[in-house]
Amino acid sequence: MRPLMVELEEPRAPESAFGCLEGYPEGALWRHPSVRAAAELMWQRTRSPYRVRWVVGSMRRFLADLNLGEPEALVSHCREVPTRADAVVDSYWRFLAEEGHSVGQVSALCMGPMLWLRANDVRVAWTPASALAHKDGGADRPLPFPQLNARDRFVLTALTACNLVMSEMVVLRLADVGEIEGSAASWRPHPEVDAPAVRVPPAAAQDGQERVTFLSYDAGRALQNYLAERRAAGHALGLDAPLLADADGNPTTMDALAHVSQRMDSLLRVTRELNVDFCVETGKALRAWRQYHS
Repeated sequence: MRPLMVELEEPRAPESAFGCLEGYPEGALWRHPSVRAAAELMWQRTRSPYRVRWVVGSMRRFLADLNLGEPEALVSHCREVPTRADAVVDSYWRFLAEEGHSVGQVSALCMGPMLWLRANDVRVAWTPASALAHKDGGADRPLPFPQLNARDRFVLTALTACNLVMSEMVVLRLADVGEIEGSAASWRPHPEVDAPAVRVPPAAAQDGQERVTFLSYDAGRALQNYLAERRAAGHALGLDAPLLADADGNPTTMDALAHVSQRMDSLLRVTRELNVDFCVETGKALRAWRQYHS
């Protein structure tokens, strides 16, 4: 008897912001206008279903963790009281830190609510007061990949966590680091502060379509460290300056980053091997548990 063959259909790619949330718990929030505004903005600028769910999901957790009630009420209050948004995001930072989350995790969990508020024309600082105090107190952990120079450290950190590829990074300019501005989703270059976003214009994008992605906490720190080093070396850091530059200030080439690419390939290989080993050992443990309890 021939075994029954079942063909699994490939999941269809979402074609809208609602499609990114449909079938997920976050979809229940679609009825709120402020949530729709944030989801539509993220879909328009990032074209990433994951990013849409990330913003709505982290906003949902934010409201629940602080018992803030309905999203529309908070947005209205923040519009009426300009200091309210910064205060509530700062309280969320402290709440997460007290729960034992790392500063990188806290930063990522706070980013969703901040993007949600900004998508609804509520101004909120990218760096909460408690995060500034954390930095001023010198409590920041060491930058990742300490054996690399500042440029290569930033590149490798961005490649591992920020949905960027090297061929895109070598053609970006400092004008491509900034923030999405308000409900109009306009782009505001802002490379000198902790602005969290990177714009990949059509000319740089692998698929020829513009998108926005976001820097992780470590990638943002690595970028600011790299820019400080270039500034100290006397490099011009205008908006037209390259995101990645050689020691002489000229744009970096792919060939100059070949060793970083090799290191990235090694990291991916080790990660895959660890995942396989983890799955194998988990299977062994489950079989042993079943035998013990059978």
